[in-house]
Amino acid sequence: MLLHNKDIPLIMKGIMKMVMSISQPMVMELGKLLKYNKNSIRRAYTNLNNQLVLKEKYNLMGEDILVLTPHCLQKSSCPHKITNDIYNCKRCGLCDVDNLMMLKEKYGFHFRLVTGGTLARKVIIDLRPKAVIAIACERDLLSGLMDVKKIPILAITNQRPEGPCINTRVNITDVEKAVLHFIKE
Repeated sequence: MLLHNKDIPLIMKGIMKMVMSISQPMVMELGKLLKYNKNSIRRAYTNLNNQLVLKEKYNLMGEDILVLTPHCLQKSSCPHKITNDIYNCKRCGLCDVDNLMMLKEKYGFHFRLVTGGTLARKVIIDLRPKAVIAIACERDLLSGLMDVKKIPILAITNQRPEGPCINTRVNITDVEKAVLHFIKE
């Protein structure tokens, strides 16, 4: 149905999400036995999740959306740490935080940089968004998708030109498209 751009009945979506959740650990183990790339498997799960979320129509306000990013999106040499307060950012343009701040100002969503999954879950509990746009590596995205069940999440894999967890990047166009998918028209 997804491949042919057909509508998916609500019960079928629920079943698909349940199967994804149950099958994920087994598929990861099978992939390990077959020496299959873990990130490819994780990416397949996040892509399936995104397809399910993109099949739905939303009518949210900007303040109903949370954009969550890892702290490694900030330039590692930056002296202005923004994990506690994004407004500490001096907007120099050396990392993608400035671009995300511009999108935040344009659409009014919540934007948080977090140091890990525990803090990400706490932010979601505290803010209670109606939708989340999560930016992270495949492992962290899949972990978050398995933990948060009742909120639609669009997962965007970060780019790691310098390797994992340092000076990562994100495609700002992808983030804006995700925001526009959720936002009221």
